[in-house]
Amino acid sequence: MIIQEAIPGPGEDLKIYCVGNQVHGVRKQFSETSFSVEGRHGEITDEIRKISQRVGEVCGLGLYGLDIIESDRGPYVVDVNYFPGYKGVPNAAGMIADYVDDYARGKAKLTPPV
Repeated sequence: MIIQEAIPGPGEDLKIYCVGNQVHGVRKQFSETSFSVEGRHGEITDEIRKISQRVGEVCGLGLYGLDIIESDRGPYVVDVNYFPGYKGVPNAAGMIADYVDDYARGKAKLTPPV
């Protein structure tokens, strides 16, 4: 089942892209081809930031993305990607390269999920 279709929302997803503790948001209409559309900058609330970082902790991820639908009952995480395209995130390649370098040098750590 495509859960996005079952949750009433504004008709657009908030795509979250995380690089370590950095959380970036991109808004775009949900569709079969939305992966190919860049989208526009999406403001991130403290609640969304905490949810996003918690997903990374629970899944043991440092580079990841998630799709969130913001409904009248609150935000729903409807998809988690272990390495998304980061389309629409300014300087994504540089941030990812810095994170990988930090990880290789032991400056960034991941805790495997339990």
